[in-house]
Amino acid sequence: MDEKYDLRHFYDFCTQTFEHSVWRDFLKHWPHQKEMEPYSDGKNRSLEDPGRFGSYLIGYKSNQDLAKIESAKRETIIDFACNQLQPVIKRKLTEYFPLIQTRYGSRLSQLDLDVFAVMVNAQREINVRVHPENPSMILSGIVYIVEPGFEYPTTTLYRCNDGTFSDCGNTFFDVENFREIFSPPSIDNSMLTLAKTDRSFHGVPKQQLPSNKFRRTVNWHVRLTDACFQNLYGVKNFRDLDNNNRQFMKDMRAVVNFDEPLLPDSKRIIRDAFKHLPNNQ
Repeated sequence: MDEKYDLRHFYDFCTQTFEHSVWRDFLKHWPHQKEMEPYSDGKNRSLEDPGRFGSYLIGYKSNQDLAKIESAKRETIIDFACNQLQPVIKRKLTEYFPLIQTRYGSRLSQLDLDVFAVMVNAQREINVRVHPENPSMILSGIVYIVEPGFEYPTTTLYRCNDGTFSDCGNTFFDVENFREIFSPPSIDNSMLTLAKTDRSFHGVPKQQLPSNKFRRTVNWHVRLTDACFQNLYGVKNFRDLDNNNRQFMKDMRAVVNFDEPLLPDSKRIIRDAFKHLPNNQ
């Protein structure tokens, strides 16, 4: 794990996430574009428009989204979600949990987390402006799918040119005000993991994609549930939070010791975060 305390960037990058045979079998069962829905780049888009489209394989929408995928593919995707992806997310959440313990301190027992993961196609254009992730997020990961001869931009991590600048996460910024810290190489089956802070700035540089290719990723996130977020910060929705919320900004600046042992509540919190694993209906 790369611990950039002055930047409050905590991340790691691994070049092989899953066993090769498991990964290739999963990719053979990747859903068709027509089985996906608009994701992150605006909901009011058709399947022919530029941007990102996705299907949940873990999370509150997973059964709904997976029901749209043909049954032969669905069985493999569900097996991958439950028996391959879930353990990877659980391991990463455990590795980063000392940061969560330090951040919430005596309020740790109040935490209620939720995990979701999405199979994502980006078509025609990829452009994710710089942001530190929304305020409800705790930890995020991106598994990259790279086809031979087709490399695309990965997720670039940034620091602001103004070294004192921080943000709660509800705003997107122009890249001109930031400088690159790290941009992982484009490697199939690799994964970038990034912890949410007030300076965990990242994005994907704007790039046109070939008309016959998708930029494919598996994106996973660990977030505070809405009820937990409201209990901790006094706002009904993370979108209502701003940089004037002193408790939130203080939490984001917690100084962490990653060698700190996990507290008794940690196992329960991690276990209960997997609320919405898919089932084969």
